[in-house]
Amino acid sequence: MKFSRKTLWTSCIAALGALASSYAGAEDLKIANLSALVGDPYFISMKCGAEAAAKELGVNLLWNGSTGPGIAEQVKVMDALKLQNPDGWMLTSFSSTALIQPIKELMAAGKPVVLADGTLDEEIMLEGFHSDNSGAAEQIAKFVSEHVKGKAKIGVVASFPGNPVDQARYEDLPKTLAKLAPNVEVLPFEYGKVDSSLSAKIAAGLILAHPDLTVLYATNGAQAQGVISAVRSANAQDRIMVVAYDATPDEVEGLRAGRIQALIAQSPYLIGKLSMKAVVDYLRANPGGAAVKPKNPVYSMTPIMMLTKDNIDTEEAKPFPYLSACAK
Repeated sequence: MKFSRKTLWTSCIAALGALASSYAGAEDLKIANLSALVGDPYFISMKCGAEAAAKELGVNLLWNGSTGPGIAEQVKVMDALKLQNPDGWMLTSFSSTALIQPIKELMAAGKPVVLADGTLDEEIMLEGFHSDNSGAAEQIAKFVSEHVKGKAKIGVVASFPGNPVDQARYEDLPKTLAKLAPNVEVLPFEYGKVDSSLSAKIAAGLILAHPDLTVLYATNGAQAQGVISAVRSANAQDRIMVVAYDATPDEVEGLRAGRIQALIAQSPYLIGKLSMKAVVDYLRANPGGAAVKPKNPVYSMTPIMMLTKDNIDTEEAKPFPYLSACAK
C-alpha cells in the first residue's frame, strides 16, 4: 500500500504527540541502541532522535555501534551492550539474517527489540521502522524523465550487493524508467562499498566508457562524494546530472552549490525517535517480563522527500537534512 508524503508525515507527527505526556512510575529503564556506521550523519541523526525521545520519556539510552558496515563488528558491540543488561533494544542491521537468532533470544527473554531501519528475512522483532523506499525509484525516474530528453544512459553506484536497505533504493529503477523514460538505459549496477575513493573510480570509468552517460545516481552520501569528484575531474558538470540518496551535510552543500541536482532524503531523526518510543511504550504497558510477540503489521514507514535547490529551504523540507551533531 502506498501513502502520500503528506499522509505519512501527518501520521508520524501524530504518533510523536504522545511523547509530551508524562509517565507514571519510577522505573529506571535502560534502552540499548545498537547502531552502525556511528560516524555517519545518517546514524548520528538517528541517535539524536533516540536521545531526544529518551530524555522526554525519562529513560536511559545506552548507545553504541560499529564503525563500519561489517556485521562481525556489530555482533561484538551487541555482546558488550548485553553486559549492561538493557531492558529493551533498538537496532539497525546491514544483514537481513545475521541478527535473527540474537533477536529471537532477546524477545523470548521479555526484552523488546525494535528494528530502526532496514528489514529482516523473518518478522521476529516487536516492530520495525524504515523509510518508504517504495517511492524512491518512481521519484528518480520522474525527475530523469523531466530533465533528460532523447536517448541517454544512467549509471548507478550502489553500496554492497545483497544489502536489503540499499537495494530497495535502486532495484526498481530499470522497470520504472522503462515506463516513464523508455529512451533512458540503466547500466549494470556498480558497487562503491560506501567508499568515496572507490566510487570515484567507478564513476570515472562509467564516464569514460559511455559518452552518452547523462545521469549518475549514488545510493548514499559517501558514494555521492566520489561521484561528484569524478564528474568534476572529467569536467562533465554540463552534461552529467548527479542524483543521490540521503541528505548528509556534504550532500546538502553540494545541492546548494549545484554539484548535485536532486537528493532523495529520509528522516533518520524520526526513525530514532519513533523506535525509542515503541520500545518504552511496550515496556511500560507490559512490565511482567513475558516473552515479546511481534506486532501485526510489524513494519511502519516514515516518509522520504526529493530535495532540490528550489525546495531545500521550505518548511516541508526541514525534517530531512541529516545532522552532524546532536543539539545540546
